[in-house]
Amino acid sequence: MPPRVQSIPWTGTRAVLLIHGVGNAKVGDYVDLVGQIERVLGPASAESVVYTFYYDQVNDWFADKQQAGLLVGSFLQSMRSLLATVQLDVSDPVSLGNSIADLVGDVVWPVLLADARNAVKSTLIEQLFQIVEDAGTAGVPPRQMELSVVAHSMGCFHLYETLQTIAEDTSLGLGPVSGGLQLANVIYMASPVQLIRSVMERIAVLVPQKESIRSLSKPLAIPVQSSVEESRPLARHTAAITGNLDPVGGHFFRAEPAWAFMNMAGQDTIIDQQQLASVNGSEALDLTEVLHTALRDRSAPVITPNNPHSWSEYVRRHEADLRTWLVPA
Repeated sequence: MPPRVQSIPWTGTRAVLLIHGVGNAKVGDYVDLVGQIERVLGPASAESVVYTFYYDQVNDWFADKQQAGLLVGSFLQSMRSLLATVQLDVSDPVSLGNSIADLVGDVVWPVLLADARNAVKSTLIEQLFQIVEDAGTAGVPPRQMELSVVAHSMGCFHLYETLQTIAEDTSLGLGPVSGGLQLANVIYMASPVQLIRSVMERIAVLVPQKESIRSLSKPLAIPVQSSVEESRPLARHTAAITGNLDPVGGHFFRAEPAWAFMNMAGQDTIIDQQQLASVNGSEALDLTEVLHTALRDRSAPVITPNNPHSWSEYVRRHEADLRTWLVPA
């Protein structure tokens, strides 16, 4: 059954769309996160709606991870090769590097399947159409919509690809030039987009329909929609937040290689200084254990609060920033 998009009656002019990362998410799984966002909105939550995009339903549309075995193996090999160039200031960099590669591979493998990424992009575009329709039903035209999008982990990749598609395809009528809709905010949390680009460049010959991947076929940049008369970014404000212990967000035990962190010109960049309790006196051992624990056979890792990749922890740490962005004075 095709995935269903959310339709929510608007109570004002403001909405937030949450796009999750890893995990077999289903409706209801992000109730706590929605609660966090509503607390960030404060009194404005009464006149705001919060959507959550559940793209894991698309998993039923394509073969599982085993059928991507060759690509996943090639991805991991290239990831380990790139990690070998990073100076990890730990006693056992090989063990930590392998854990990082395995975690990243388990997070991003769906991008290696053309049917998967195309289905998610199509469904996300459908969700955006539905949001515009919901707003229109409430008498809010696109130019008056205050729509912000907050994505985490692999959700950042799907969001980036979708926004670049909207920017290029004016026939969709979803951008600021073609449809009058300019997003208020696009907020990437722990984005693997640059990391995916770097690794996939090394295995490009194996990647199916690689020309359709905007983050691979073109330089990374904030999406801009243009016409003969004007050019406008799809969002008034773009932010990228990650942590210096979050490998998916492009940081490897506080090392920040340029090939891993998404750093687009014009974005608002925030790097969290993360800490973990040490195991036997070694913070690196604890990070390795956290990453190993997060891995699940033939499924995405479960990101728990003590994991530096936790979405809810990013939101908690940046409540003040989010409030400033989502509810400007």
